[in-house]
Amino acid sequence: MISLDQTEDVELCNPEEYFKNLFIINRLLFRGVPFDELSSKKKPSVKSMMVFEKAINDWTEKYRLIRNVKIPQSLTTLITVNKKNEQKKLLKSLEITPMILTNFILEASINYGFKFSQYKAEILPKNIEKSKMPFASEILENGEVKIWGKTELSKGQIKQAIEQRKVNIAKFIEKEDVWHCFFANYKSLYGEEIWLGENIAHFHYISSSFGLTKKKVIEELKSGNYQLGNMPHIKLSEF
Repeated sequence: MISLDQTEDVELCNPEEYFKNLFIINRLLFRGVPFDELSSKKKPSVKSMMVFEKAINDWTEKYRLIRNVKIPQSLTTLITVNKKNEQKKLLKSLEITPMILTNFILEASINYGFKFSQYKAEILPKNIEKSKMPFASEILENGEVKIWGKTELSKGQIKQAIEQRKVNIAKFIEKEDVWHCFFANYKSLYGEEIWLGENIAHFHYISSSFGLTKKKVIEELKSGNYQLGNMPHIKLSEF
């Protein structure tokens, strides 16, 4: 389980650039580039620059793999449909993977002119202040806590924060007043939320056709205890 405090909200961006930057930052982080170099407080070492160049090459290959993933026809059709019931029908029984969703977002941008926005709400335990959390932290398989960046918190407090936090992540594609939103919380992503009587990993879907404004949807998701009515669920595999 990982907490990476560099995924701030992004609005109306080019998704290709966003995914590229996120991929490279993660590569640098987990391949040991020091935090002060990542945050530009210190000039990158020769070794770090080699890691950076390797990360760029890795992204080129990753991007090729993503763009080769087949997008279900129902998702492509979704972009052209503006009625709620038709959208729900298209999503019924749909199953996607993270790669499919990423390629769909890229396709919507490249061929249909949609921009990408992402919003994250992280509600920590009451005794933990978000401003005191490190840049990134991870609970390893042996239960130990790995930390990147400075923090006043103990490893025990950080472990508590990761395990007990509530996190909602919403991905929007939008063009003028039309938007589609795929969102999940960590419980739904890890199959800890009951759906169809089982623990199945899934996304939720809502759009501009559901009668709510984008602003209202974001406010609900940021609250940590959203009330958005009955929404389609999309089964997630290979997560």
